[in-house]
Amino acid sequence: MKYKILFLSCVYLGSVASSSLFDPKLMPKLAVLYNQQHKPEAEHIPAGTLDHTFVKGVGYRLGPDIPDTSSNEFVDVAIDSKNRIVAVGSLLITQDEEDASQFALVRFLSDGSLDKSFGTNGHVIFDNLMGEDKYAEAVLVDDNNRIIVAGTNDSKFALYRFLENGNLDNDFDGGTPFQVPDQLDSGYDLAQDSSGRFVVVGKTTNEQNDPVVQSFLVARYTSDGVLDTSFSGDGHFVYDSGSNDHAESVAIDSSNNIYMIGGKGIGFGTDRVCIVKVKSDGSGVDTTFGENGKIGRASCRE
Repeated sequence: MKYKILFLSCVYLGSVASSSLFDPKLMPKLAVLYNQQHKPEAEHIPAGTLDHTFVKGVGYRLGPDIPDTSSNEFVDVAIDSKNRIVAVGSLLITQDEEDASQFALVRFLSDGSLDKSFGTNGHVIFDNLMGEDKYAEAVLVDDNNRIIVAGTNDSKFALYRFLENGNLDNDFDGGTPFQVPDQLDSGYDLAQDSSGRFVVVGKTTNEQNDPVVQSFLVARYTSDGVLDTSFSGDGHFVYDSGSNDHAESVAIDSSNNIYMIGGKGIGFGTDRVCIVKVKSDGSGVDTTFGENGKIGRASCRE
């Protein structure tokens, strides 16, 4: 049986022999690749070959080049019911001599060509508040081909929904970024549970401590984008072990329990893989899971 696998990555174009570490030719561009992989039942073959039916025999595509932007970085991808490819990330744009990173969405047709019916010539830049950095980190597409994007807006959790044509969905109430009081928050991944609620995970940072302390952070929203106060009483839960924790990914089981996957370490640069299971009501970690609600290397279990 053959499976087609879609990869999303940033590649750098230009000469690696440049004498400048900041050569403007070395700008990250979006790379979308289809890969064909054989997967017999009894064995796994790790390598694959490019699907040359994608992008007119090439098997991958770069771009698009979006005017007046730089440092384009796309980090997540989803496919809608029409097999169109939605990629999200961030662009650095300059306006009135002020730089800011902004949410960016790009949609491609199933053959890899740019879908020019989406947004402006195939892309959307969400820059409603110029001067505040916004980073799109994760994307989902619902049954109506609406696009849900999670990330960070001015050091707050951000969750937005876009219509199929790329317009912001004003009926979705996720436009007000969430922040743990007196802390700096970053959202990194997104999932939807069996009740249609959205779960965003990432980290919250207390810069008032010395040294700075980061903690796992999860927030849950209703299907309409409203912070779900039935979860942990206020819509969010912080797992704080006293060291630098951060959730990079999330999974949800059939009972709507939440698994935060990330790193934990005594200090920056000493991260260890850690999985934390949070109860479906957000009341705390499930202490029946692993060792007191966590699994991972020793530094995670402490």
